[in-house]
Amino acid sequence: MMCSEKMDLKLTVKDIGPLNLDFPTKTDSLNIALFATNGSGKTFISRCFDKISKHIQGQEFSNLDYLINFDKDTASFKFDFSNSTIGSM
Repeated sequence: MMCSEKMDLKLTVKDIGPLNLDFPTKTDSLNIALFATNGSGKTFISRCFDKISKHIQGQEFSNLDYLINFDKDTASFKFDFSNSTIGSM
């Protein structure tokens, strides 16, 4: 799906699987693809989106420890998108 204006998109991942990522970009599409080498963390990102989706739908989920890097006790995942021109003059 294409948007008429570019949106700000930001994916921030800290200590989820092998990932520490801060990826800001602009896009005019709601379709996003991730390409990376094997073992780089694509499946971990997919699992995070799955858990967030279940949370939004009110479903119970547990045991998120398997997503956290072995060397850490906590992790964070943030996906944010917005059209910064909405409401601007």
